[in-house]
Amino acid sequence: MAWDNTSWGVQSSPKDSIPKIQSNLEYLYNSIGGSSDITALIGTKAPLASPAFTGTVALPQTTSIGTTTDTELGYVHGVTSNIQAQLNAKLSSSGGDLTGAINEAFATLASAATIDIGAATGNFINITGTVSPVTSFGTPPTDGTRRILRFASSGVVIVHSATLILPGSTDIRTVAGDMLTMVYRDGVWRCASYQPIDRTLKYSNLSSGFHYRDVASFTNASAPATGTIKITLPQTWTNTMFTIKLQGHLHTASGSWEATLNGFVSITSSSWVNSGAVLSPNCPFTSVRFAHDGTHCCILLGTTSTTWLQPKINITDVFTYFTSTGLYSSGWDISLITDETGITGVVTPTLKTLATLESPLFSGNVGIGRTTSPTKKLEVNTAHAVNIDDEIRIGSYASSSSFWGLGLNYRIDDSGNPSMFLVNYRGNTRYNNLQFNANEILAYGKLFPSTTNAYTLGDSTHLWSQLYAATATINTSDRNAKTDIEDLDLGLDFINSLRPVEFKYKVRQNVVTPEQTGTETVEIAPERKEIVIVTPAVYDEQGKLITDAVTEEVIIPAETREEPVFEEVVTPLPGIRPHAGLIAQEVEEALNGKDIGIYIIGEDGSYGLRYEEFIAPLIKSVQELTVRIKDLESKISA
Repeated sequence: MAWDNTSWGVQSSPKDSIPKIQSNLEYLYNSIGGSSDITALIGTKAPLASPAFTGTVALPQTTSIGTTTDTELGYVHGVTSNIQAQLNAKLSSSGGDLTGAINEAFATLASAATIDIGAATGNFINITGTVSPVTSFGTPPTDGTRRILRFASSGVVIVHSATLILPGSTDIRTVAGDMLTMVYRDGVWRCASYQPIDRTLKYSNLSSGFHYRDVASFTNASAPATGTIKITLPQTWTNTMFTIKLQGHLHTASGSWEATLNGFVSITSSSWVNSGAVLSPNCPFTSVRFAHDGTHCCILLGTTSTTWLQPKINITDVFTYFTSTGLYSSGWDISLITDETGITGVVTPTLKTLATLESPLFSGNVGIGRTTSPTKKLEVNTAHAVNIDDEIRIGSYASSSSFWGLGLNYRIDDSGNPSMFLVNYRGNTRYNNLQFNANEILAYGKLFPSTTNAYTLGDSTHLWSQLYAATATINTSDRNAKTDIEDLDLGLDFINSLRPVEFKYKVRQNVVTPEQTGTETVEIAPERKEIVIVTPAVYDEQGKLITDAVTEEVIIPAETREEPVFEEVVTPLPGIRPHAGLIAQEVEEALNGKDIGIYIIGEDGSYGLRYEEFIAPLIKSVQELTVRIKDLESKISA
C-alpha cells in the first residue's frame, strides 16, 4: 500500500476522499508494525501520545463507561484540560448534592477491656458480648476517623477517661440497642453523640445500676378527690434495691411537694426490706406504705380517706441497684384507688420530714430527740431526763470517740435541776467534771492551771470575798526551788517595830444583783409572705374546674414583744465585825527600805501582806529571846 497525497487535498466530493484517507491511515499504522484494526490503533496509541488539538473533538455520548481499570482512569488524572478543571472544582467544592446512596462497610467486634475500633474494616461496628469495663478503643487511627458503634447487649460499662471522653464526663452503662458515634483526633476518642435505646435512662448512667427518669406521671384535674395514690412497679419480687424520687403539686397555697422513697424487694422473704420515706414539709399525705397487689410490687401514698386537690404527680428519678436493675424502664403506673382489697404484705416505715429552710431566721423552738414540742429555743432529748450523757458533742479525737475535740457535754442533774453545764474530758486526770450554774461552780476532781506558776486566782482589783479550805494552804518550800539562800536578819527588833491593830473593812463584800433598767423590742417571728385566696375556685356539678381561684400575695408583719433589759448592780456592804492585823504601809516603813516579799503593791497601787511570811521573823524573834533568857539564867545561877 502506498501513500496517496491527493487524498488530503480539497476534494470536490467528500465521498470520494474517504477511501483514500482510510487507506493512508492503514498504511501509516502498518508501517509501525501494528494491527490493521484502526480502532485498536486509536485505543492503544492515543494515551501514549501528546497531540496538540486545535479544533473541537466530538466524542460519542454514553451512559456507561463499561469496564474501566485503574490505569485507564489514571490517563485522565493530571491532564491539563477544561475537563480536569471541572473535575477538580467539583471534588473540592462543599455543599454539593449527593444524589446516590452510600453504603458503609459493616464490622463486628466483641466487647473487651480494649475494643480496637480504630483498626476495624468498617465505619459501622456492632459490639457483641457483655465483657466490661471498656477502658480503651485501641489502635490510634488517622485524625478525623469516625466510628458508629451499636451495642448488641446490655450492661457494658464504658469508662470515661482523658483519652476516651464521654458525655457529662461520666461512665456509660449500655442497654441493648444503644448507639454511640465516636470521633478520633489528637490521641483522643470523643463521643460526638449518644443515642440510648431507652429514653427513660439518664445519659450518664450508673456503673453499678440504672438511673431511670420520668417513668410515670399522674394528673387528676377534677374536684377534690379522695383515695390512695397507688404507684405500681413494673415487676414483682426481683431482689432489686430502689431509690425513687417523686415531685407533686396540689391546687393549694402550699403548692409543690417532694418525696424520696427507698426499699429492697426481696425474693427470699417476698416482702419489702429496709424501706423508708423522706417527705418535704408540705406533703399532702402522712402515710407511706410498701406492699404487693398480687401481681406487682406497689407503694401506697396516703389512705382511702386522703383528700387530693387536683394532684399532679411525677416519678422523676428511679435508681436501681443490686440485681435485675435493667427491668424497670417501662411499666410504671400511678393511679387513685378507693378500695385496697387485694393489697398484701404491707410495710409501714417511720417517716422522716425535712425541715423547712425558707429563711435563715427561725421564729420557733427547735427540738432534737424529743417526742413532744420544745418549749425553749433549743431542747435536746426529753424534758428533765435524768443523767442524760453525751447530749451535745462537738468534735472527736481521731483515734477514739472517748476523747472530745471541744469537750462539751450538756446534761441535767439527778434532781432535774435546769441550767447546769458540764465539761467532760474523759480519760485525763486534769479534771473529770466541772459543773456550774448562776450561783456556784462545782468541781468533781482536780482543778489546776494548765501551766504551773503561771496564772493567778484573782488579782488586786478582783478579790475573792472568802476562801474556805479543810486545811491550810501549802506553799512551795523545796530547797531545789530556791536560790540565794541567806540567814534572815529580821528578828525581834523588826517584830517589835510593828503595830498590831484592830479595824473594820470599809467594804466587807460586794453584792451583785440584776435590776431591770428598761425594756427592748424583740422580734419573735420575722416578716413573711403568704399566698391567700381572695376568691375560691368555682366547679360545676361534675366537679370540673370552671374558674381558677384568685389569690394574692400578702405581707405578714413581723411579730414582736417587749422584754425587760437587766443590768448588774453592785452594792457594797460595809464591814460589821472588827478584824485583827497589820497596816501594810507601816510594815513597809518598819523594813527601812529592805525589799522583801512580806508586802506587795498591786497594779492599782493598793497594798497587801503575805501574813505567812511573818512566821520566819517570829521564829527569829523566839530564837533571839531564847538566847537572852539563857544568858539571864546563867547570870542568876552564878
